[in-house]
Amino acid sequence: MAEQESEKGITRRRESANLSGVRKAAILLVAVGEELAKEILRALPEPDVQRLTEELADLRGITPELSAEILEEFWQLLETQNYVLHG
Repeated sequence: MAEQESEKGITRRRESANLSGVRKAAILLVAVGEELAKEILRALPEPDVQRLTEELADLRGITPELSAEILEEFWQLLETQNYVLHG
């Protein structure tokens, strides 16, 4: 899903299209806030926590638009998974 249609019907490239999954996960952790991020990290295996921590340390210049894109993408994945599980 590298493109999205804007409200005016114009197709534009998504900022998040070229980001790795780890980078998207790190941005998601920042976007959901400290308390929820702690709960998520507690549930992950140590190697994943280490990778995410390294990525979090490297995050700079994340725009609100990019954070919103990542949250939207995550929400769409949750909806798809729910549909697959429950039909």
